[in-house]
Amino acid sequence: MNARGRRAWAPHRDARRARRHPAAAPAERPRVSVRYQLHLTRGDDRELVAARLWQHGALGVQELHDGLVAWFEHRVEGLPPGGAWSVEPERDWLATWREDLDAVVVGRVHVVPSWLADTHTLGPDEVLLRLDPGVAFGSGHHATTSLCLELLQEHLQAGQRVLDVGTGTGILAIAAALLGAGAVVGVDVDPQAVDAARVNATDNDATVEVLQGGVERGGPPADLVLANLLTPTLHHLARELVAATAPGGLLVASGVAQERADGVAAALAAAGAPLVERRDRDGWSALLHRPPAA
Repeated sequence: MNARGRRAWAPHRDARRARRHPAAAPAERPRVSVRYQLHLTRGDDRELVAARLWQHGALGVQELHDGLVAWFEHRVEGLPPGGAWSVEPERDWLATWREDLDAVVVGRVHVVPSWLADTHTLGPDEVLLRLDPGVAFGSGHHATTSLCLELLQEHLQAGQRVLDVGTGTGILAIAAALLGAGAVVGVDVDPQAVDAARVNATDNDATVEVLQGGVERGGPPADLVLANLLTPTLHHLARELVAATAPGGLLVASGVAQERADGVAAALAAAGAPLVERRDRDGWSALLHRPPAA
């Protein structure tokens, strides 16, 4: 995970996770020597605070129940106030990183790190998605990603056109392709995320077109649009996301803290796509919206 959960080792892809986040090989990842632990109150926007930590060079950010912890090579200025620095003991960070990651199973989709893929067992009709966390967001461990994977499996019909906005590692777009979608397009404003998603699609033999840019690069309206983004980004792109969804199609919007979900749902409804379903998990929400059929 990146700004949303377990330790990550490279920035989220747009400032959204300054996110959501090709990656350096694990062996090339720098040593971490100091950490900054920050307490947050209920009113703080932890998504934006985490994005600031990434922007100031954090090598990893972990979400705690009462705050955030960020790891750096050295102390830096300009971080959100109120945190405390401490020195990390030297240890094998590569081994620690790998030990903390395991396969994620969401319905039929098994998201498996490369070093576990050869020994991972699948059941009938299950698909393996080989994915190493890196500089783009999306490893399947965070609730927002798993909720999107659930809704994708429940609503995708064979041959449908899928658009993944803010694709990050490409996890949702690749899963759609492996599950039988027709044309699949992933877009991201971060060139590193675009490179990572293309590599991951190739590694999974998935036919996914990955383009740098925003919603406007997605082409014709899609039957299913996936948008796992920051809350302010969803508000800002509400009309574009709805316009990118074919009449009668479905829009999955996630990346939203539960207490802010009503506001996002209202924005998407006002843009022309009424709410169909809201699904909550671990303090996060995924919203399912449908523009009226023509």
